[in-house]
Amino acid sequence: MNEKKIKILIIGAGSIAALKDEKYDSPTTEAVITHAHSCFNNSEVDLCGIVDIDIEKMKKASDKWNTNGYVSIDTAISEEKPDIVIVCTPTETHFEVISQIATHPAKKNNQFLILEKPMGLNLKEAEQIESALRITKTKAMVGYLRRHNRTMINIQKSIETGMFGKIYNCRITYTRGFIRDACHAIDICRFFFGEFKDGMILNPDHAIFDYSAEDPTYNAFMSFDRCSHVDLAAVDGRKYDVFDIEIWTETGKILITEHGKTVKYFKPIPEPTYGNYNTLDLFADTRNTYLHKTMLDELNDAILLWKGEEIPHACTVKDAVECQKIIKYLLNNKWEGRK
Repeated sequence: MNEKKIKILIIGAGSIAALKDEKYDSPTTEAVITHAHSCFNNSEVDLCGIVDIDIEKMKKASDKWNTNGYVSIDTAISEEKPDIVIVCTPTETHFEVISQIATHPAKKNNQFLILEKPMGLNLKEAEQIESALRITKTKAMVGYLRRHNRTMINIQKSIETGMFGKIYNCRITYTRGFIRDACHAIDICRFFFGEFKDGMILNPDHAIFDYSAEDPTYNAFMSFDRCSHVDLAAVDGRKYDVFDIEIWTETGKILITEHGKTVKYFKPIPEPTYGNYNTLDLFADTRNTYLHKTMLDELNDAILLWKGEEIPHACTVKDAVECQKIIKYLLNNKWEGRK
């Protein structure tokens, strides 16, 4: 007798949900970089529907992934009664959409949510979402993808257990919005280095407006339990996008590059020209993280959480609120520099 499949409903038919260009993500590509594709590739799952108020996008997404299309969340939940709902709508709609899902009369008692990041537009909204989920006893995780990558998990465990020795400092280079993209940097820092201690935005007059007027790209400094010096370095993302993490440790340097697709480990070696001290080897131990398939791991982790297992590396709703507390703290703590 076949086991009943886990029914998953996707709210929103945008890029991360279902509609990357066919060249990069489709039922036949090796890369799995949409939620719909991860559901499509999981034998435990029935992708029961995709919801979007844009009828053209909804039809395109539902046809692409051979599933039902809906323009109404209410209708989709009433008809499909999903086990897991993935929320991929614009951030400014999260509170309204999540509240509707969590309070729906047809909602299953053990329904689980996967929420795209950031959880809310600001701390107040994130806390309102946390409260709504708590009151309705709705379990959820927030989709900071790198937390589900096995290489990143191994790096976190190695930092936590002291395998790399003392963490000297970290530099994260990013583009396109402090709230939109630096939230990834802040979350991965909490994941790698523990709790936030202090920080500030540096020279806000030099902010880059490469994403929106409401969300500039700032330089910032932060301090965490296991790394007392983290630099957030802003780069103008209008010509190219970047997200690199450099961690200098007692045992060498870790470079996480290409948005997380590649990790390079540089070890100390005797300096060959001047002598009497060590330098970092130019030839790195380079590893592919298979980031292009990490959405499969993210979905598997969500299914385990839905089943009641513990997944310590997943970003909880509480973690997401803490991330937005840090964002708010930094936005309220700006060093103007010398005039």
